[in-house]
Amino acid sequence: LTFAGITSLFEGDTVSAIACAGGLRPVLWGTQGKPVMAIFSKAPQRVVVDAGFTRMFPKNFDTAGTERLLVNCAGFLAGVQEAGTDQGAH
Repeated sequence: LTFAGITSLFEGDTVSAIACAGGLRPVLWGTQGKPVMAIFSKAPQRVVVDAGFTRMFPKNFDTAGTERLLVNCAGFLAGVQEAGTDQGAH
């Protein structure tokens, strides 16, 4: 999962923390210092877990970074982007 093109990100109105287990790797931490986004990647499976779901609500969608984050997540899930890089899969 890449954060390329994101200079700031709206955390959300209410945010849960993620207990990373079973191969989930934290990639984003909230203001409380706890993981709020994690990924799982083991070919051919990919998963993104986002605990800041309120950033996706219509009133918040146009806030800092949300649209770009969704594009980046879609690229990761489709296998276009490798986890933690700005490079496409080879």
